[in-house]
Amino acid sequence: PRVAIISIGSELVDPTEVPTPGKIRNSNSYALAACAQAAGAAPTILPIVEDTLEALAAAVSAAACEYDFVVTSGGASNGDFDFIKPVVEELGELLMTTVNMRPGKAQTFGVVQGTPVFGLPGNPAAAYVGFEMIIRPALRKMQGYRHFTRPVVKAKLSRDVKKNDPRRIFLRSTLYKDDAGEYVVAPAKNQSSGLFGVIQRSNCMAIMSEGLESRTAGSLTACCWTFPRRSACRFRRPVGRRNSRRCEGPWHAAFARFRKLAYPKYASPPRSREFGAPKPLSLTH
Repeated sequence: PRVAIISIGSELVDPTEVPTPGKIRNSNSYALAACAQAAGAAPTILPIVEDTLEALAAAVSAAACEYDFVVTSGGASNGDFDFIKPVVEELGELLMTTVNMRPGKAQTFGVVQGTPVFGLPGNPAAAYVGFEMIIRPALRKMQGYRHFTRPVVKAKLSRDVKKNDPRRIFLRSTLYKDDAGEYVVAPAKNQSSGLFGVIQRSNCMAIMSEGLESRTAGSLTACCWTFPRRSACRFRRPVGRRNSRRCEGPWHAAFARFRKLAYPKYASPPRSREFGAPKPLSLTH
């Protein structure tokens, strides 16, 4: 299926541009396009749409006429400048506005001119989890696959996990085998939905089921692979950030592509020795 990728936000700029105060680079379009391509679809990244009802309605209407599936990111909540829900309701049939999951509670789904339109949140982790859990199976099913979900395995938690939210929670994690050959999952310490790098360094999502029951180290939990299964045997217990092996899935490819666009003079962003923060670059074309 042909998939249109639309990022919404007046604060967004292309990765090749240097963000001015109040602006941020558009990373979701490239990440979602990579995920759609990995699912077997043919993605097209459309121009950034500003936060106005008229602009978004025109973009969604045009994309619904030309493509088989429309995916947007941003504008899915209930803020003053979040318009994807009223746009879908005005142009077609609005079927869903929230999902009992974290991250990614605010998600919009509807049909416009016979074309499925799915509105993902703007935060990278929320957009990624929403795509993997809902959009990817839909794209695979549209292609006629009989099995269209990611592989799920049981693994032992490497540490205690407190649960203060009754929703189903997807923890970005690293799955590896211990010395005994058993699967162990290590959830990332920082689970902020606004972080891109945590997703790129993960290879699975540990699933905490609904309710408020916390988990202790060693208890079994379901883990959803988010990279090709053939790479599983290569993972061992990670030893530090530098020595831990990173997955080679679609999100890693998207991160690498985004990094090259944002930092064309370097293979990776230069780091400050003292603080570990990227140095500002003056890009010329």
